Amino acid sequence: MKLSKVGVLGAIALAFSSLVAPAQATVTYPTEREYFPQCSAPTNTNCYSNPLVKRPGETEWSAPPANVYFGINAFDIANSPSLVIDMRLDNNQGQQDLSASLPYGTEIKVDINTGSWQPNPQAHGVSVVRGFSQTQDSNQNWITSAHFATINWSAASNCNVEDNFADSCLSPGTASESQGQGFWFDYNSFAQVVFWGVPLSADAQAAAQYHIWDGIFISSNASGGYDPYFDQASSSWVITNVGPGRYKDTTTTNWLYFNAFIPDHSIESLLGTPVGESLSSISLTRQDSNAATASTPSDARIERVTGGILITMPRYTFDSNPGIPPSVYSVRNVAGVQRDSTSVRNVAAVPHATTLKITIKKTATAVVAPSKASFKSASAHTSTVTLVAKSAARATSYQASCNKGRTTKTATSRKTTVRFTNMAKGTWTCKIRAKNSKIGAWSSITNVRVR
Repeated sequence: MKLSKVGVLGAIALAFSSLVAPAQATVTYPTEREYFPQCSAPTNTNCYSNPLVKRPGETEWSAPPANVYFGINAFDIANSPSLVIDMRLDNNQGQQDLSASLPYGTEIKVDINTGSWQPNPQAHGVSVVRGFSQTQDSNQNWITSAHFATINWSAASNCNVEDNFADSCLSPGTASESQGQGFWFDYNSFAQVVFWGVPLSADAQAAAQYHIWDGIFISSNASGGYDPYFDQASSSWVITNVGPGRYKDTTTTNWLYFNAFIPDHSIESLLGTPVGESLSSISLTRQDSNAATASTPSDARIERVTGGILITMPRYTFDSNPGIPPSVYSVRNVAGVQRDSTSVRNVAAVPHATTLKITIKKTATAVVAPSKASFKSASAHTSTVTLVAKSAARATSYQASCNKGRTTKTATSRKTTVRFTNMAKGTWTCKIRAKNSKIGAWSSITNVRVR
């Protein structure tokens, strides 16, 4: 069975074709679009286990209701092997609005065993993706553990991003045999996560670029979008989303959610330097296609978390006159939506696209003092003392000091060789150190005799 067009539409909203999985040597892929059963034994593969849910207000995880169906399967095996978690009620053909059993904001966890196949480690969801992990069990089977939460979502079948951002959601969709709804079909509680696969045709060089994003997760209930990309010139991670500003009733604002986790290794690869040394600040702006100014969406935040950064926009909209945003986990933001699967009249389709730009700035490289200097040689000829240091890391110059009795002389050179002239006869005690804008430690002392 095909993924429903509604389900695919939501996934395509964040179907980033530039993010693909690592190549694997010997892999047995699951059967195309065959739904995974619940694992009946630890050695079973292509099955799922440990499904758990926690509704808003609950403190303990519990087994999901009997009517909640985990529609987990692999698809596009011949081209880009991918994995989907497609939540439904009753069966794999059932209703995707989970609100009757799992209300808006319900947390969901599940483990998926895919045998020798490691799904692409990049998660994209029409849900609130909390995170995922991939490990191999004692039988060397890959276990993908996903954690996500349900979200409200209104599919818009003709929301597209054009190069000029002019055509966003201007043409209402019509019901068809494969898509049993018109422009809108709203969900009070929806959850889907897709691990879009690696193109089997990708060569090693292309795959290396795809690997930069391994570990990323992105989720949104926007209706359409572009692949994310890194703008090297401005050191910005950019994504473009689209969606109608209002529901079909023409008055209810369509509020959207976005979150993304970007791993440190992705930032390091893109900036070319370790995060701890190069990351000075991160900022987020939203630029509407028909607006001249950029602004940070309400309550948007960027946090440093273990292993990367987490970007969250709890509520933003393309409505030009939205009013007061709702609380993040309030079902009121979907109240009053008209359920009409055939009529497309009075659609408040506004030509808005928005560019979400997460800017990652490099700081000036912190100056580190040179390493401790040491002597390569020390000699005297008549009244001249010549000291030669071994090359010290990060040094731009070398300074030496020689002492005899109450007399101390110092000299500096841009090279490793430092010379003193007019040195009185006798034994001089000398030391040397490396410098840049900071000063390195003195070397051990060496004695030089002037005859």
